[in-house]
Amino acid sequence: MASVRFNLKRPNAKTSAIECVLSDGRKYRLRLATGISVNPKHWSRRNNNVLSADRDSTTKNTFLYGNGKERVGFGSKVLNIYLEAKEKGLLPDRQYFFEVMNPKPKESTNFWELWTQFIESKQGIFKKHSFIKFHSLKGHLVAFEYSEKRPLILDHLSSEQMEDFQNFLYYKRDLNTQSTEKYLGIFKIFLNWCVKRRLTTNIDFRNFRAIRQPEGLKVVMSEKDIDKIKAVALGDKNYLVNVRSLFILACNTGLRYSDFSRISKEHLKQDKDGPFLQIRQQKTDDFVSIPLTKESFSTVQDLINGVVRPISNQKMNKYVKELCMLAGINESFEVHQYKGREKTTIAVPKYELVSTHTGRRTFATNLLERGVPAQVVMSFTGHRDYKSFAKYVNIPKRTEMHIVRSALERNMKVA
Repeated sequence: MASVRFNLKRPNAKTSAIECVLSDGRKYRLRLATGISVNPKHWSRRNNNVLSADRDSTTKNTFLYGNGKERVGFGSKVLNIYLEAKEKGLLPDRQYFFEVMNPKPKESTNFWELWTQFIESKQGIFKKHSFIKFHSLKGHLVAFEYSEKRPLILDHLSSEQMEDFQNFLYYKRDLNTQSTEKYLGIFKIFLNWCVKRRLTTNIDFRNFRAIRQPEGLKVVMSEKDIDKIKAVALGDKNYLVNVRSLFILACNTGLRYSDFSRISKEHLKQDKDGPFLQIRQQKTDDFVSIPLTKESFSTVQDLINGVVRPISNQKMNKYVKELCMLAGINESFEVHQYKGREKTTIAVPKYELVSTHTGRRTFATNLLERGVPAQVVMSFTGHRDYKSFAKYVNIPKRTEMHIVRSALERNMKVA
């Protein structure tokens, strides 16, 4: 009797794809990719499903097993296709399943029908914020179609039309180079999806390369800046008192907003050396352990007890600028704004460049300035490679010179 079961393809890896295993109980056995992955720690071998420790467990399990009412799960689809093939005297292979589960539309040039299919296919795979970006991209593409007075046709989409869309985002939608590059990258995800499913043979769009924006200025808080923030009188602006506690906690722990805003008593740990936080990062799904100073420990307790309250990231970014302005953090910086390759230079006070994420950069940069090796700092920020980590730090050249000079002088003394 035929049955389906879900297994992890690489159970010993940090993240493993979930595969569907179809068997007739005899010689026939076929493994099919589901397109979703999970941390092996979040997979129940006993129950053959995703554990609730995975924040997307409900969505993933619904994708695999359905919801019993409106939605048919991946496993049921596979089993039904197999049984229908057997009735026809066929023994389906992977290609057979692929073609049945990804039928080519009758009108392959209908761009928006394919777009809808693409979005539906990613339910349970992409995270919520990804769908927000795809929704925004659709708005830009619809406006581009109207502006060009011609429909988007998948089979005719060229690298030249991609360039026209890039210029449209610059000059008609008033987007900067960085935002434009992101939208073009998302657009290519959709186009490659269409090619992979043989919905088109047109790959000319791959010849297009979006203009990349040079690395922007990354400000960090110096020790003097942090002292100013701690000392500034805020009067009756209690919302800034709250923001100050959250921001300094970010500077002392290196946690992202998505992590420090949800700290609870389960995250607070204690060992012989003192208190520390152990929390799974929302973005990477990896655990990090952060030692707490007396100040940070006090703030964490206030968070747990409701004395300090998390606020939205949008409000946090707004209020932290006001906090830094009142603290007199107004050093002037030269900032470059890009639209395509056009560059505009303006002078901006430092407080306007501060955001919630500045706390994370400050944590990493200040530890490096104090001589802590990059690999050690990365173990606390949760970065997996130095290239991505380097984007967070902003060590002044004079500090780099001092670190190197000190190291060379120590080496000469030893010699």
